[in-house]
Amino acid sequence: MSDQGPTGPDARDPDPVAPDPEAERRRRQAPLYGEYATPEEVAALRGPDAEPLVPVEPASPPPPTGAPRPGLPPAGHVRAAGWDGVVTVGLLAYGAVNVVQGLVEFLHFPAFLSGFATAAGMSDVHVPASAQGWGDVLIVAWVLIFLAGAFWAIRRLRRGRIAFWVPLVAGAVASLVFAIAIGSVLGSSLPLPVLQNQG
Repeated sequence: MSDQGPTGPDARDPDPVAPDPEAERRRRQAPLYGEYATPEEVAALRGPDAEPLVPVEPASPPPPTGAPRPGLPPAGHVRAAGWDGVVTVGLLAYGAVNVVQGLVEFLHFPAFLSGFATAAGMSDVHVPASAQGWGDVLIVAWVLIFLAGAFWAIRRLRRGRIAFWVPLVAGAVASLVFAIAIGSVLGSSLPLPVLQNQG
């Protein structure tokens, strides 16, 4: 019997071109196109005759269309000065104090008008109790005017716009309403002059 191994169709010689499993695993794990590769690994994959790679800085994206550039206010927008906020808040605080004092006086409007008329030199004025209706109107009007002015002024401040004039306008409107109420009540309370017949 021969010492040689089995021959014939059952004998299988190792395939000289069969891939090495370890080499196949390394090939699959190797970074593709420089992904996760060090510069040395990229150079080894590219070969010694390849041109050197020049790093490219990523370009910053352009600003969105229509958006204002940083540091510049949008068109038609005026940036408020630093003093405007201080003045506006001061005027609003002063207006709040005046509104509170006015509300206390308007709760007893006939007595307030009597004292006002006496201080103005009109001692013969009699203010009826029905004048309290004007006092109630003034209470509602002053509160609404102050709240509207404060809301508008604060909104302009948050948008960076000049706002100090808003409390001034609100105060002027409140004073106008007050003058109309006093004129209406005192005008109807003044004694009418008595005309003497001549001859």
